[in-house]
Amino acid sequence: MAYYCEVSFPLPLLQTFTYRLPESLVNRVKVGDKVLAPFGSRQLAGYVLEIKQLEQEPAFKVKEITDLRVNSSSFSASFISFIKELARKSLVSPGQLLDLAEVYEDQEVIKVMVKLTAEGQARLERGDIKGRKKEILELLKGRKLSPVYLKRKTGIKNINSYLRVLKKDGLVDIEEKQVKKRKSSSINQEVKIQLQLPLSLTEAQEIKQIIRKVREKVYVEFLVAGSWSRRARYFSELISSLVGQSNYILILVPEIQRMRRWQELVKQQEELVIFHSQLTPTQRREALRRISSGRARLILGTRSLALMPVEPVSLIIVDEEQDELYYQTEGIPFDGKEAARLRAKHENGVLVLTSSCPEISSYYWHEKAETLLDLGQEKMVCDYQVQSGEGTQIFRSELKDKLIDQVRERKPVFIYVNKKGYAGYVQCARCHFVPKCQQCQIALSSNKPGQELSCRYCGKTYPWPEKCPVCGQKMRVGRVKGSQYFKEELAALLPDTRIVVLEEGNDHPEERALHKALSGRKISIVVGTEYALTRLWPLTFSLVLVVNPEIGLNLPDFRASEMVFAKLSAVTELVANEKGSQFIVVTELPDNAVLRLAIIPDYRGFYEREIEIRKLLGYPPFCPLININLSGNSIRSSARLSRALLEQMQKNFPEAEIIGPKVARHFWHHQRKEIRFYLRFKEQSRLEEFINFLYEFKLKYSSSRLSLKFWL
Repeated sequence: MAYYCEVSFPLPLLQTFTYRLPESLVNRVKVGDKVLAPFGSRQLAGYVLEIKQLEQEPAFKVKEITDLRVNSSSFSASFISFIKELARKSLVSPGQLLDLAEVYEDQEVIKVMVKLTAEGQARLERGDIKGRKKEILELLKGRKLSPVYLKRKTGIKNINSYLRVLKKDGLVDIEEKQVKKRKSSSINQEVKIQLQLPLSLTEAQEIKQIIRKVREKVYVEFLVAGSWSRRARYFSELISSLVGQSNYILILVPEIQRMRRWQELVKQQEELVIFHSQLTPTQRREALRRISSGRARLILGTRSLALMPVEPVSLIIVDEEQDELYYQTEGIPFDGKEAARLRAKHENGVLVLTSSCPEISSYYWHEKAETLLDLGQEKMVCDYQVQSGEGTQIFRSELKDKLIDQVRERKPVFIYVNKKGYAGYVQCARCHFVPKCQQCQIALSSNKPGQELSCRYCGKTYPWPEKCPVCGQKMRVGRVKGSQYFKEELAALLPDTRIVVLEEGNDHPEERALHKALSGRKISIVVGTEYALTRLWPLTFSLVLVVNPEIGLNLPDFRASEMVFAKLSAVTELVANEKGSQFIVVTELPDNAVLRLAIIPDYRGFYEREIEIRKLLGYPPFCPLININLSGNSIRSSARLSRALLEQMQKNFPEAEIIGPKVARHFWHHQRKEIRFYLRFKEQSRLEEFINFLYEFKLKYSSSRLSLKFWL
């Protein structure tokens, strides 16, 4: 009778692999350990998911575990159970998620470098080497290169096979050494918070209910909605009541910039530790020491914090739960919010979702389950108004005068725009023709009149069209202007004023320096896109101008109104909520209900309007919707896989409505195409069966890259 274990490797392979445990390791290896095992011609480190005892040998040849990695993390059986369920729902390998969980150790990686030997140099000069081997050796002349670089330069997919042969022949040397990954950056800015009123009776009772569930070790999920200033008071009281116990509290935010306000909120707690990917090695080691010793049990981090192997976890808070950044297909695709939910279930802990603009579906289901606490919004004391017109109107009439007055009085101004660059597109004034990228078929962006047009997906550039190819009319910049346009116009209007543009990919001051310059009135105007919203501070600006926010309402997405409302609500938090401050929206749809409700802001009013529309059209929460993205080595292989998948789905789930498929650009890698389609079910009863179906499909087609996103 022998012992065997199921091992999962940190590779994009769903299946596990069976290995025999040698007698020397039978009493040492347990579930959750990291072991070394033969995998093809290599030795790979993998994670033990299961250990079993068999009376008979398997019908196939079984290799033995080589060694136990004693210096690596060892995960508990309950944590392994959580990872296996998350992996199944995310269609990823458990080994990949466990490898991600191990980043909390001091991370060392193997750096491989290849260099040419004297023998290789001599044979290359004699002309003995031909073909691809010669190409590799030519690149190595006089320098060391990594296999990744060689693969990229030569285009050889199986570069490691070539290198092994060259090493065997004595033509190259392959050096390996351990190096530490180094990243730097930290967030230590203070956030201004409004003076808080005492907790209401309802809020105090709700906190007691959560505390009771935490102590009873019963899984339950709550949603806390409302403005940040009101939620800050609530969570300050809740966390203060629970800190100091033997359990861990995890606070998840969608991105590192969102940590500022939580850091300020709980900075008095001695058990607080900040943990994210941009800590220096010294900061990481100190944080790990405090966590492992139990001195720090309140941990603040991003979505991967849900995978931190600490136990027991009694409370998980997910801030801005509607944010799309919790779900990323870049790297290892998994939903951070779903990971937090499963973690809380496995730990018998409490999950608290929170946001000033929760997902419509979350609000609906929690209200129905009576697990919703809506704290409401702060009353707007500042003056707010909606004006009809284009964005360029801020350089005319009374808006221009207001802008000049604010700058003269040395009061900070923020201008929110929807487009980066100079303008969104170029169009014909007569027939409204818009030039598009020949490869991507999307409208080309304009950096400045007369300069080249560029595609924001593939980066290809085109000459500025002097005349319309359809009617011959002169081309002009589109009506929707970008951030660079406003910067130029403002510089011409106020030549001695310092103006900063906050947009992705643009050079701008660091957050600390920017905050100091705004406070000291050294910067008068900030022009920013959505990128700026998490990098600025609440209650900072005396005048906020929002330019043409309505363009987001036309996106081909059932959540378009929800996303516009959330962005506008975030902008309202930047204006100083005091008499004399002004919040002005310039739009071509001044009577639009979504815009009107967002600037108050009135989430409850928006929710009641939106939920009726979704019920009428059959969108979540009334009908589950699933987004499936399928990509492969080429668009042809992806198309073949999509046809096979669609055929099986139609056979197994005839009641599901299939929308698509269509060829789309990958969200993170715009040069890569993927097949995208949606499924709409009339009810949720078969969703679990559908997940199992997709899991089996990916097991069969292991080379496919399949990711999915649920809206329930």
